[in-house]
Amino acid sequence: MRLTHWGCNHERNDSTPLVTVEEAEARRAVLLRIPTLRAYAEGLRAEDMVRSSQAFHSPERYRAKLARRVERYEREGR
Repeated sequence: MRLTHWGCNHERNDSTPLVTVEEAEARRAVLLRIPTLRAYAEGLRAEDMVRSSQAFHSPERYRAKLARRVERYEREGR
C-alpha cells in the first residue's frame, strides 16, 4: 500500500491494472450485464483490454502526470 495525494489517486481512478486475460474476461462479463454498455463490451477483446490497461497504468505515464501536477502546484504558489 502506498499513500498518494488525493488528486493523483483520483487521476489513476483508484483502479488496478489488468494483469491476466482471465481478469479481463471477468471485467468484460460484468460490462456485458450492463444494458447500456453491452454493445461496447461485445467489441472488446481480452488481450486488447490487458494491453490497454497496462499502458494506462504505466509508471512513465504516472510520472508525467505527477510532474505536470507538481508544476501546476508550484506555478499557483500553493
